[in-house]
Amino acid sequence: SGFALAERAKDLSGGRTRVVMLAAAPSAAHRDYAFAAGVDVLLPDPPPADALLAAVAGPSARIGRPAAARLAPAR
Repeated sequence: SGFALAERAKDLSGGRTRVVMLAAAPSAAHRDYAFAAGVDVLLPDPPPADALLAAVAGPSARIGRPAAARLAPAR
């Protein structure tokens, strides 16, 4: 699954790999699970081009997270 792949990528890279996930219509639980699995950026599918470019080329801040989750330390 995408969640398992995100966890594996984070584990193998010591957290240095940036994970961008696309989801058609993620529920709040799906979004929370994605971020718990190490996803850095969660975008709608299909993503707006500017958001995808920002996710790939931008800083390591997590995008698409609820405000309260942004305050938690990154994995």
